[in-house]
Amino acid sequence: MKRMINIILLLTLILPVFAVTLNVEKCKQLALDNSEEIKIATTKKGVADYKKMQYRSNFLPKISFNATYLYRDAPFEMSVDDGYLPTYNYDSGTGELTPNLFIDPNSGQPVIGTDGNPVFNQYAYFPGLDLSLSLRNAYMASIQATQPVFMGGKILNAYKMSKIGVEAAEVNYQRERENILIETELAYWHIVSLNGKVTLATQYEELLQEVVRQLTNATEVGMIQRNSLLKAEVKLNEAKLNKQKATHGYALATLALERLIGIDLSGEITLEDSVVQVDSEFTQEVDPEMYLDRKDFQLLTAKYEITRKQKSIAFADYLPEIGVQASYSETRFELNSNENKSDEAMIMANFSLPIFKWGETYAKNKQAGFKRDAAKLELERGIELMKLEIKKNEFAVKDAILRNELANSSVTQATENLRIAQDNFDLKRNTLSDLLEAQTGWQKAESEQLDAQIDYQQSTLMLLKAIGK
Repeated sequence: MKRMINIILLLTLILPVFAVTLNVEKCKQLALDNSEEIKIATTKKGVADYKKMQYRSNFLPKISFNATYLYRDAPFEMSVDDGYLPTYNYDSGTGELTPNLFIDPNSGQPVIGTDGNPVFNQYAYFPGLDLSLSLRNAYMASIQATQPVFMGGKILNAYKMSKIGVEAAEVNYQRERENILIETELAYWHIVSLNGKVTLATQYEELLQEVVRQLTNATEVGMIQRNSLLKAEVKLNEAKLNKQKATHGYALATLALERLIGIDLSGEITLEDSVVQVDSEFTQEVDPEMYLDRKDFQLLTAKYEITRKQKSIAFADYLPEIGVQASYSETRFELNSNENKSDEAMIMANFSLPIFKWGETYAKNKQAGFKRDAAKLELERGIELMKLEIKKNEFAVKDAILRNELANSSVTQATENLRIAQDNFDLKRNTLSDLLEAQTGWQKAESEQLDAQIDYQQSTLMLLKAIGK
């Protein structure tokens, strides 16, 4: 459904190519679809989700299978020579074997042979042995499971940290979305304002052109001096210059909006909104503590919480680690042409306690502590700045409301003053300078009214952003 809506929006913008109709909601929807920042924030959300899944897996046992296959055509062969082995007697008193030595009856000491070794009473004959180890089709396979029991809190704190990361990624996505909506709306209203200024400049130019036409006719018949005509022509040239500036500003603003919404706006543009409605009584409740709803505050809080978990993980290096491992293995080989197969099951517990690392653990803990303290200070500073920003934007809205009231009064007065000046000039009751001054005052009042309307729109948007609304 969303894709269909986007297609319809695109078709309304490109069909026909030279006529584009825009309103603020359409621009914001297109900006969301076109924003690279939104796409990046979406990607970061995916990274955070899978990181959480990764850390959650550390609670569960890790199971692995290992297999080794060997094929060696030639066996390993070894021969042990024959020889004589000394004998031992069993001592029933001690339960030990004692060397069966030949004792000299005169000295009572063992007899030493020519080779320097003691002589035994008896020797056993060893006939020798030939060994042949074949690794043809030999293998060893095992499966093992490792379960951490206690890791000093590393696993738990890492998982909690990943959960905070998921929440922070979502907040960051919402913040980027909020920023692009505000930027697009401000760009749209800026175009509305400049479009109004182009129209105003055109009207002002037409007024002066009419004055110049009348003065030209009067000069040709000798009713007035040429100096009056020159004054009006100077004003007309100034009006043409101001109109060109407004036109160029409108073109630049169009390019800025085009960058945001990703649509070619080189053709004719029709703006569905032309006047910003100004509410003389802004009813939104404003309190400095409303920073709690702001995405910036939530991100700073998440950053601080992550550094706290990192400090806990660093401290875990001081604590012991306990784990359990269970395995089952099977082995096959051939010895002297006899197949040998064996299997075994094993359970092993591991206890590891760090004792001394030449200050490595201490340094890691100090680093983590400084990072945590810095994040806390950054959070506290951010809160103060956000409170200040709320108050600043609250005052800006009040100033904008008053500015609009004064601008509306000025437009009413300037319009009436222009009407009177035009009537008196037609009746020859005032001078050309009075008429030109009235026209200039009217053009200035209308322009300031447009600026005041856009200023109100911008200040209300920024205040709503500052209080997280």
